[in-house]
Formats: sequence, C-alpha cells, structure tokens
Amino acid sequence: QANRVFGFGGWGYELAGEVALREIETVDPGTGQVMCTRAYSAPVRVTVPGAPPRTDVGFHAVTEESADGHETAIKGAVTDGMKRALRSFGDRFGNGLYGEHPAAPRAGSTDPLAPFLRETLVRLGIAQGFTETQVRAAVRAKTGGDLDEMPASDLTPLVAGATEKLGRPDGSGGSP
Repeated sequence: QANRVFGFGGWGYELAGEVALREIETVDPGTGQVMCTRAYSAPVRVTVPGAPPRTDVGFHAVTEESADGHETAIKGAVTDGMKRALRSFGDRFGNGLYGEHPAAPRAGSTDPLAPFLRETLVRLGIAQGFTETQVRAAVRAKTGGDLDEMPASDLTPLVAGATEKLGRPDGSGGSP
C-alpha cells in the first residue's frame, strides 16, 4: 500500500531505537495464577520526502521459545511498528494494514497527503529560485498533468527529485 500511495522508493523506514524483549506478567482473575508473556517491542520511523517523519512502536509476542520463535517475534514487532507509523499518513492506511479492507475512496474524496506534497513541491521550487507559475509549468511539462489534480503517488517522486536538486552543493538542478 505504501508503494502504491508514495511510489516505489518514495518512502522508507528505519528502527528509531532498540528492539527490546519485554516480560509481561498477568494474573488470571479466576485462578489467581500469575502468567508471564514474552514479547518484543520495536520503535519504527517512516519517512516520506517532503513530510515530517512518523514514528510508532510495534509489538509482537514470542509464541515459541526457540531461535526461530524469537526471530519471528522481532520481525513481527518491526512490521507492526511500520504499519502503526504508516497509519498516521491517512485513511489509505488506517486499519487496512491490520487485515481489514480499507473503504474505497468516495467520489470526490481527496488524498490527505496530496495537498501537503503540492505545497512542499512549490516551496522547494521557490527555494531554487523559481516562481509558483514556473513550478506548475515544469510539472505539466514533465508529467502532462495539472499539479492540483495529482495524487500523492505521483507527487512523491517529484518532491524527492526537487529535494535532491536543492541539496546539491552548487544548488544546480535546472527546472524544478
């Protein structure tokens, strides 16, 4: 889903801290027996060019006391953290990443990230010395589309390219 929304290579994730083994004690209310569960937690940061990074913590229980069981729990915690961080990018993610099917976009609905990416692209162009009109014309020339009608999946590589051009030591980069 992230590749579909942001484009392949238009997003990334990384651990934002240590993956930690947790021991959780619970008491069975019927018997009073104390039970111990082991699980891993993993803080994960998701980045998309032109948007603030989003961080959340994933969690996954160890279901088998073996090396494979711990490996599976660690990977599960990282995946859960990534999914939880992606949820903050809007309705296209939400609980759909947890196995439920996201609702189909309503007619006339907009991608919540697209307006932010459009604004970011214009700001990056202006930082390179272009006017908003020139940025819009460059987008139309490059994509054949109108900036105001482009979805986040089409805007993300444009923002990434403009960010890269702005970061060049000589400030060069041609059109936005």
